[in-house]
Amino acid sequence: MNKSLTLANYLREYMKRGVQFFAFSLACLLSASAVAQSGALREVSLPEAIKAALKNDPQFQAALAAREVGAEKEVIARGGLLPTISAAITNYPNSVTESRIPNAAIASQREWAENRYSLATKSITLRQPVIRLRNWAAYLQGKTQAEQASEKLRFDRYEAITRIVEIYANWLTAEKRIASEAAKNTFFTERLKQIQELRLRGQATITDELQAQAELRRSTFELAEARRDLAFLNERFTQIVGAATRPKPFDEELSENLLKSIDSLEALKAKALQKNPEIHALRLSAESARWDIKKFQADHIPVLDFVANYAEENNATAVFLGRETRTTTFGFQLTIPIYQGGVVDASTRQAVAEWRRLQAEVTNAEQRVNNDLARLYASLESAVKLSEFARGQAKFADENLLSTVRQQQLGFKTSIDTLKAQETTTTGEYDRARALSLWTISKIELLALTGDLDYIEENQGQLLK
Repeated sequence: MNKSLTLANYLREYMKRGVQFFAFSLACLLSASAVAQSGALREVSLPEAIKAALKNDPQFQAALAAREVGAEKEVIARGGLLPTISAAITNYPNSVTESRIPNAAIASQREWAENRYSLATKSITLRQPVIRLRNWAAYLQGKTQAEQASEKLRFDRYEAITRIVEIYANWLTAEKRIASEAAKNTFFTERLKQIQELRLRGQATITDELQAQAELRRSTFELAEARRDLAFLNERFTQIVGAATRPKPFDEELSENLLKSIDSLEALKAKALQKNPEIHALRLSAESARWDIKKFQADHIPVLDFVANYAEENNATAVFLGRETRTTTFGFQLTIPIYQGGVVDASTRQAVAEWRRLQAEVTNAEQRVNNDLARLYASLESAVKLSEFARGQAKFADENLLSTVRQQQLGFKTSIDTLKAQETTTTGEYDRARALSLWTISKIELLALTGDLDYIEENQGQLLK
């Protein structure tokens, strides 16, 4: 009786696991379907994706607008050095003046007299700054700010390219990961079935089954994670490119470039200090702050302007009806600042403190760039090692799969062994994709840090040059 109950429990457990196996198989099929659907999308190469991203990426479009804002600062500041011409017209056509005048007969009485006339003034004034050191400092600051805006746009462009390349490479890696996790999931599913059958025959223990169940659950979770990552990357790629497309896999020629040598780390650091757009933009920002100091210091210095004025006036009054005058004046106007309540000195001290802060920001950026270069250089070396490992594993996996299939045909190995060999093959492909992705992303970031990313849109082959 106890044996019958135990067998019934085994059968119920077996049916329950069967439902789980069906669910796992369905998940695998859905994953394979997602990969197939992604393969049906139109493929775009890396240069095409970069060009589309620079047109559609809202962050880069905002950077373009910011560059236009900065370019106008030079024009605005130049206006302080150029002459200004202004005209003024005043017209009061119905002016009335009332006055009381003595009566001829009775001197103590006065009568109101009313005069109606018009008042009109026309003038034009030319003012040319002669000595205005603040305006000169503002102009030089405007030029610096315009150059800074251009360098900031270059930095933002590098950032946009780096962002799309990272998504591009990670997309291809995520696709390989799904294939690898799907193969693992299939293997663990079949392996659990095999262990449960062996347990029913008394050739496996409950521990073996529980371990197989745990491995299958973990594999299912990792497969779901891989599908989630690809879905996110696909959405980001579509947003940036502006169309439902998929990245085109890297060709073999690009893969071979993994083994090419690169400059030494010290040479890369020296190049970054000269050409890095972020560092250059921060240096220009500090230079702009230095001109702020000059502007405030100039507020202590007298200002000299050349002024020319021409005016026509029709200034009738109660006494002089219909009087017209013409006045022409020209000469120099000198303004001497005497006391402004300490505003100039306080503003100067504030500008000096801001300049020191920006100088520290430049030093901090230089140190951070050097640290990032060291990290990326190590990542490149790691990618090369991973690529070499993946190449060796790929050769082993291919030979192992062929050998396993032949031995299964001869009856020496089972379908489980073949699934394991297939899983090893897909894992090797995933490792190779990870190596290429790591190298590509690291090299792009390295080119951005050293200021050598300007040619990236020309063709894909120069990516790892």
